[in-house]
Amino acid sequence: MDNVTRKMDVWMRRRARPLDLARWNYLQGRSPSREVLAALAAFQNADGGFGHALEPDSWNPLSSPMQTWRATHILREIGCFDPGEPLVRALRDYLLVTNAGGKWKALIPSNDEYPHAPWWHYRAEEEFWGYNPGAALLGFLARVGALLEPEIHLSLAALLEQKEPQMHELPRFLDLYTDLSAVGWNGAELRAVKEKLSNDLQKTVVTDPALWFEYVLRPSMVFSTENQEFHEPFALAIKQEQQWLIETMEEDGSWPISWEWGQYPEAFPIAREWWKGDHIINYAEFLKW
Repeated sequence: MDNVTRKMDVWMRRRARPLDLARWNYLQGRSPSREVLAALAAFQNADGGFGHALEPDSWNPLSSPMQTWRATHILREIGCFDPGEPLVRALRDYLLVTNAGGKWKALIPSNDEYPHAPWWHYRAEEEFWGYNPGAALLGFLARVGALLEPEIHLSLAALLEQKEPQMHELPRFLDLYTDLSAVGWNGAELRAVKEKLSNDLQKTVVTDPALWFEYVLRPSMVFSTENQEFHEPFALAIKQEQQWLIETMEEDGSWPISWEWGQYPEAFPIAREWWKGDHIINYAEFLKW
């Protein structure tokens, strides 16, 4: 274990919440995916959706599509798309019930009753954020055997018609593309989507290290081992960000969190720690390439 990984490992063992420690141990090859599933189950509600601050910036214990999307992100990490798994089956059923034409609500009114970041405050006119997280949820459903063909066609058409890429939707559409490739979706349509995504990535991913302290889409926030076919034009930027992460790591093995809530002063420091654990997991995987 190199010194960078050792520092991350010490931080995770000392300070990570149990779910993130389970994720870390799995990705380090120390424990089976079953331990991640067991830890993740603590955040699932009886309706199959997820809450309880699985999304660290929203402490709503009730189910929401956005917190449920966070659960699908973790299931992707461990390669779990088995509809025979009770947790996955219940999650699938929740998403099918809350589906609104291939989109899911990003904001729900009950968010306001619990500590949360300002961007999770409910605003009726903004409760849908386009295909964030809907594109990724459509893809996950396809992977678990619930192929919503009309909704997928609508989402892909919306992507292809976009004049300018949307920063928050783009990673979700990358997930959808990966999932549709895995289930053998129509080749001609996928080729058009791949070309559009390639062009959108060139427009949106920021490759200048001088700008990476700002709120921008960096390579580590977009690329994964599942979408390697999109990496080549960003090979230099990926290497540069790997070095940048090593240089910006704090002495304790974590990275600073760049945002504040500006409210709930008793809760935000806890959420900040949870985010640090999540960042360590994501960056450690990115640094392995």
